[in-house]
Amino acid sequence: MAWVVEGEDVGECTQRLEGCAREAQIWPKENACQFDIEKTQAILFTRKRSNKEPKMKAKIRVGSHEVQYNKEATRWLGVWLDSMLALNDHTKKTFAKARRAQNRVRSLMTKKGLSPEGCQRIQIAAVQAVALYGAELWWKGQKNKAQEVQKILSEQGRRITGCFGTTPQGAWMNDAGLRPANAIVNNRIRQYKMRQMMMPDANGGGKMIETQDGVVRRVEGIDELIPEDYPFERRCYEWTTLLEDKKRLKGQVIIQEEELALEEAKKEREGLVLWTDGARKEDEWVGCAVVWKKEGRWNKRRVHLGRQKEAFDVEMYAMSEAVTIADEICGKEGARRVTIFTDSQATLRRVQSDEPGPV
Repeated sequence: MAWVVEGEDVGECTQRLEGCAREAQIWPKENACQFDIEKTQAILFTRKRSNKEPKMKAKIRVGSHEVQYNKEATRWLGVWLDSMLALNDHTKKTFAKARRAQNRVRSLMTKKGLSPEGCQRIQIAAVQAVALYGAELWWKGQKNKAQEVQKILSEQGRRITGCFGTTPQGAWMNDAGLRPANAIVNNRIRQYKMRQMMMPDANGGGKMIETQDGVVRRVEGIDELIPEDYPFERRCYEWTTLLEDKKRLKGQVIIQEEELALEEAKKEREGLVLWTDGARKEDEWVGCAVVWKKEGRWNKRRVHLGRQKEAFDVEMYAMSEAVTIADEICGKEGARRVTIFTDSQATLRRVQSDEPGPV
């Protein structure tokens, strides 16, 4: 049971809470039960930053007991609530708890011989879920919080893949199937907002979202969900969009041995045909190229990708460029058949699924 009151000062709040306590004592008597008053806690929320000490000394009389306002953050449903509702204590405790969980599961990553996929599942369930508990309440895009979450994710990626600390972040993030901190937390917020959007409005109406041009544009009942004195949250809700299920390309991925693939590449084919390739030199410089023939003339697009990337990354980038080129050409000249050749079987296996993680 919880009592929530508002007042101009601490004295007014205390009087109202004592009135709630007197009313609450009637129900147990009528239903032959009893509340454990010794477990009762009081939390004072205020925006004033200074001179809080005298206010915290006020006491609320509940039956024969007196309850004092908590000076420190109070745990409620797993969330540590401080007097300013900044939730800084909550994030410190959850991040520390996640690091302790990381230390406990570390041995499973190295001694039990788990697959990368199994390691990923354990890390998400035992560590990531702990670190991001209650993120829907405190996440406002803070850079310092994002850095703390990213540190935990970095440690997760290294434990999943077994990479050294000096390994480029993009490499092990891709292999571990983890997304950057901002993307993970923003996705949690999006899901939280969508759950609120699907709630019945004040009039019990069921029509909460409208779809225009395949995108959710507007949410009815939003005024009842968000108070007027929260303009930032209201703006986030009003502009939240959710794409409908993507239309998948009607394509086929064919993986063949080298000789058969060369024979297929030599054949005349209908529509647009592109060839991709990537390379990584001994000095670690990498790049890729895409070539295609149009009106009897060869065209090419080359991309230099610098250093700190593997051959697989370059082949994947080359495939992405080929799809982009095909989209540009087909958009101008109309839909047509498109064939893309690559000598990387790992790339072909990877593009068969858009799910993050090892494949």
